[in-house]
Amino acid sequence: HGLCTDAEKAAWRRLSVFAGTFDPAVARDVIAALHPPDDLPPERTDEVLLGLVDKSVVLPAGGDRYRLLDSVREYGAERLAEAGEETECRERHLTKYLSLAREFSRRLVADGQSERLSQLRAEHANIRGALEYGLTGACAVRAAAAAKLAASLFSYWVMSGSNREGMRWQDKVLDRFREPSRERASALANLSLLGTAVGVAEAVGQANEAIAMAARVGDERTLARAYLALQFALATAGRYQEALEVAKHARRRLESLGADHALR
Repeated sequence: HGLCTDAEKAAWRRLSVFAGTFDPAVARDVIAALHPPDDLPPERTDEVLLGLVDKSVVLPAGGDRYRLLDSVREYGAERLAEAGEETECRERHLTKYLSLAREFSRRLVADGQSERLSQLRAEHANIRGALEYGLTGACAVRAAAAAKLAASLFSYWVMSGSNREGMRWQDKVLDRFREPSRERASALANLSLLGTAVGVAEAVGQANEAIAMAARVGDERTLARAYLALQFALATAGRYQEALEVAKHARRRLESLGADHALR
């Protein structure tokens, strides 16, 4: 540590918020220009990262990704706390992964889907870390961002075969948001959709609860999605006539919203 420049020390401690491996392009938005004018401007992050690689603080992890050894990460985390930068770096980390998840959802059926899915898979450990950080503690703004991240990852959970992990995170959102809210309504709808795909018996009840909750808090998009979740749950349970009637409600609501991809 004593052989590092001030910029390298700043990068080292800020990189400690990343779990597993990291992409330098993603890391740049988290570690650069924390306090402008800063000792680590964005245009210098690649140069500083290479300096840390030369010192074996940061190790290549295959492709364009890098990693810190656990002991090196722990030391950096201690320095991060001492510098008073932990909260801001972790919030930036959460914000960055929310942005990546939203972009994946927004461009779900666009060209390059497989590349974006591979990117999120490579970031799985960091996604978990961002969710855990956001849903822990008393900060309501942070928890709301984590709830949005969990919801935005719906298609990722399905496409990566991680339905049950996605369900666990929706359960954590429900634990965090116990009162009527958009976050709770969304988590219930997603829990039902994810659960239907793996044969969870509670999916019908969760969808009905999501409908009631979304109506109560005035969340029209989640209400339409919850009707869709109920349709799927009923059809999977063999209750086809009920599913058909619910599908009519879902279609009308989705059409009124102009929703072209309701399962994003």
